[in-house]
Amino acid sequence: MPLQPPRLSITRLACATRAPAGGRLNGGVSQRVSDKVMSLLLRHDGREYHRLALARPAAFATPFEPRPYPCLLWDHGGDWTPEERDALTRSVIATDCRYAVCGGAGCERWHDEIDESFIQMVPEKESDERFIITSWHTAQPPLEVAWYFAWNTNFEDHDFQKYLLLEIGIPRPDSDLVLAVTRSVTESERVVGELDESAG
Repeated sequence: MPLQPPRLSITRLACATRAPAGGRLNGGVSQRVSDKVMSLLLRHDGREYHRLALARPAAFATPFEPRPYPCLLWDHGGDWTPEERDALTRSVIATDCRYAVCGGAGCERWHDEIDESFIQMVPEKESDERFIITSWHTAQPPLEVAWYFAWNTNFEDHDFQKYLLLEIGIPRPDSDLVLAVTRSVTESERVVGELDESAG
């Protein structure tokens, strides 16, 4: 379909290569702490989609038990310092993220810093086993990026059961990112039709 392709990299060490192509709402249960918003967005076809919105990186922890997972990292403001970005990307690597889809403000910079954190943190002998794919989606709308996250992040033997929407900066109440993820999961064919129409 004629959607704008993302820019991809697979980080093993300094290796960049092309990645393969590849509901039920929770009832609105959410937890708001001063520097984060956390909720289970929905369960659909045996998978769970979680949301974590952070004001600052010190609050990061995955809202599910440790296991490999894909992440949609969306930066609402682009105002974190280099030190804050570094702290978060290291946490993302440490919690076994295997696919990071980067959108919003400065998404290419987030993509690069995740790759750099992986190279610095993961020993060479473990890099093939633990490698992470990263993509960035400059100027692409939330619905297009959310659909990519929902349907193109399984690869090789991975069949992820937990998905994380990681928002950088507490979003505005009218943010449509949560709706974009929900619709991409539960109304996939309709969303594809809308994206094709807008691209044409």
